[in-house]
Amino acid sequence: MGNHPSDEYLFGDSLLVAPVMVRGATSRDVAFPPGKWLSWWDGKTYDGDRTAKVEAPLPVLPLFAREGAVVPMLRPTIDTIAPTTRPAEVDSYATDPGVLWVRVFPGPRTDFTLFDGAVVGQAEGAAVGYKDGTEFRKGAIFEVVGQATKPSQVSDNDAPLAEVADLATLQSAASGWFHDGKALWIRVPAGDHAVVFGGNP
Repeated sequence: MGNHPSDEYLFGDSLLVAPVMVRGATSRDVAFPPGKWLSWWDGKTYDGDRTAKVEAPLPVLPLFAREGAVVPMLRPTIDTIAPTTRPAEVDSYATDPGVLWVRVFPGPRTDFTLFDGAVVGQAEGAAVGYKDGTEFRKGAIFEVVGQATKPSQVSDNDAPLAEVADLATLQSAASGWFHDGKALWIRVPAGDHAVVFGGNP
C-alpha cells in the first residue's frame, strides 16, 4: 500500500478517521488498513490493504469502523458528563447515565466490556448481546449498521420482540425493534439479553 498518509489515523482499534485537508475538496483517497471497513454513515464496505476514493461532502467526515466493531456511546440527548445544578434543564450523565446506545458494524463475533462491567457484543450481523454494568443499568439501544433487508423475526432470549413504527416510539418503549431501510434498531431493557434476528419478511 506504500507510505501511510499523514492526514488519517486510527482512533482506538476500530475507527479510521480520514479528514479532508484540501480546501474545497468533496472527496479524498483513503488508505485502508488490512481487513474490511464500513462507512460510519451508511455501512458501505471497503476492502483493506488498498486505497479507495471516498465521497466527502462538507458536512460528512470520512469515518470508518472495522468490520465487527461495537461502539458504545452515550444517549444523544446528553449535554454534559459533569454534575449539574439544573437537572430539569441540563441532561447530565452524572445525574443519570440512562440507556446505553451501541453502534454495531456486523462482522466476526465481538464482545466489548465497558469500564463499569457492562458487556455489549455482536455476532456475524445476526445477533447482539447486552449485560448490565454498575452504571449502565437501564438497557441498551443497538443500531446495527448496513442492514438493508428488514428481518422477519427478532427475538430476545428466545422470546419475540415487538416491531414498532419508528425510532421515537422505540426510544420510549421498554423493548422492541425498528427497521429504517438502512439499519436495524433494537431496544432491550435492563438485565442479560441475547437478541437474534434474521430471515426475510
